[in-house]
Amino acid sequence: MLLAYASLFLPYLKANPKTQAIPVILVTAKSPESVQESFAGLEVAAVFTKPFRPLKLAMAISEVLGWSEIGGA
Repeated sequence: MLLAYASLFLPYLKANPKTQAIPVILVTAKSPESVQESFAGLEVAAVFTKPFRPLKLAMAISEVLGWSEIGGA
């Protein structure tokens, strides 16, 4: 279901000059193997698969976004 929504929504987001630079991070319950195939053609900053450690999620997101510390650019 996530792939269907993402593949419909992302082209609109990336086509709009006001939103095209917004990094997109997806969270899915799919297995890591199926995620690589499913999201290969989409412009996403990262895809996190469940289960993940909630306490480490903020750090992983900040790394993807290139933030040196949580809460700032």
